[in-house]
Amino acid sequence: MNLYQVYVMTLSGSTPVLVSNVAAALATGATSTGPSFFEPLVWSPDQSKLAVVADWPVSGAGLDDAYCLFMVPTTAPAGGVRLFGSPADAARDVQGPAFSPGGTRLFFVGDLGTTDNNFELYSTADFTAPNQPAAAARLQGVPTNGDVDTVVAGP
Repeated sequence: MNLYQVYVMTLSGSTPVLVSNVAAALATGATSTGPSFFEPLVWSPDQSKLAVVADWPVSGAGLDDAYCLFMVPTTAPAGGVRLFGSPADAARDVQGPAFSPGGTRLFFVGDLGTTDNNFELYSTADFTAPNQPAAAARLQGVPTNGDVDTVVAGP
């Protein structure tokens, strides 16, 4: 039974500091819950936030392996908010978060539309509102004969 959390520390070897405080318990039916082992944690350009793809349940709601997009601080006190995702449908995932160079927007790819397994491009400038509606954040729907696979934010 593992509830994985996010810690930060300096390269000089300071004591690790817990920065994620999103879930108090495991997701429904899970033996472990936390950040995806396959998606990177992404630092904001100002280093004050981390975008995290995780299957943390929030307020008791969430399925095992329902990977959503969370924002957590990089300093204490620990916190965090689920920005996007479908915690009631483990087949609907978020992946590949990327901050804009100035840190004012966060882009990501997600399977959050009306058709399962169709990955689209999303973006938000709101890093605090929980459970934002995916439809309002969609920038690019499913391209003809394909999916949006990844996003890279550049100057």
